[in-house]
Amino acid sequence: MALKPNIKHMPEREKTDLHNEWTAADLEKIAAIEQTRQRNFAILDTYSRYLNEAPCFVTPDLMEEMTQHYGLTTNEAYLLLFANACGADPQEGKVAQTYIDDYIRPSLSQLSPIQYAGNPYSQHIHIPDCKFGRWRLGQEHYAPYEAFIWKDLTVTADYREIPNVGYFCEEFHFPAVFEDGREWMSVKPNEVETIQPAVDKASGKVVAFGLGLGYFAYMASEKEVVDSVTIVERDPDVIQLFRQIILPQFSHPEKITVVQADAFDYAERLMPQQHFSFAFVDLWHDAADGVPLYRKMKRLEHCSPSTRFEYWVEDTLLSHLRWTHFSQITDALRHRSDSLLGIHSCEEVKRQLGNKYLREWAKLDF
Repeated sequence: MALKPNIKHMPEREKTDLHNEWTAADLEKIAAIEQTRQRNFAILDTYSRYLNEAPCFVTPDLMEEMTQHYGLTTNEAYLLLFANACGADPQEGKVAQTYIDDYIRPSLSQLSPIQYAGNPYSQHIHIPDCKFGRWRLGQEHYAPYEAFIWKDLTVTADYREIPNVGYFCEEFHFPAVFEDGREWMSVKPNEVETIQPAVDKASGKVVAFGLGLGYFAYMASEKEVVDSVTIVERDPDVIQLFRQIILPQFSHPEKITVVQADAFDYAERLMPQQHFSFAFVDLWHDAADGVPLYRKMKRLEHCSPSTRFEYWVEDTLLSHLRWTHFSQITDALRHRSDSLLGIHSCEEVKRQLGNKYLREWAKLDF
């Protein structure tokens, strides 16, 4: 195998000296959450290694062998190959089968290229190969059966976090923007799926933080209920690229205004005067660099209290915050800290691990 991360050994529940005022049942529930967190981290590490080191491990030849010689469906063949590459062979016991059933099986999706080729942006916007300063427009592609993250994290009621991995059975091309050779923005399934919730909610006077290829701006401007879209972007090369090549292809360019400014300065000083109905924040490359920027913008929401804010890949960002907060809680339990005042049961812990609480907690200094 090209890649064999170790996810065969499910982590044991951590035995700790927790706060003696809590009931045994509550402490058992906390231990179960800790076990789930460790399983989440194990699967995330495995998937990260697979996607970074061997995303094309599953090939057309392997798929043909599995489907033709063994009579498996495409989905079952892909599942077995993917799981085996991740070190989870169902023949090796209950632990591996549990990982497959709890994480790998629900994480994999075969995608249709027709669905994305028919996207309104893809239908109407042509992206040529060109360069502006350190930015370059071009085309990228997925190979047949190449694995990639295609939408935001799925979080179950018991805190399992399922990465959503997709693949096409044929080569799939998509436009992309590169900054100094690093892909910064593209119009591929991940962006289409993760931006769609914001497009669905946009109405009235809209502001978008971050320009990229103008995907959100285009999709929002196509809606009758959207009156205008103001785009805040600090990079002049990206703005020039957009104005010269992409914006002229919009069906409603009259709805679009581009402002060159720092997003946080604009949100604090200028945005309150504009009375926007809706704000979409997409300033980060991924969750790794997104959490501090997310928290910084969350702290500025009070400047525009009548504006509804939506954040790109917020479920993934909240996952980072969830486990940071959970670590603080369990550390306080172990050390009988006064910081646990107000937390007397596992039910209260669960409330504080919910998205509603975390969105407010993100605004605090910690």
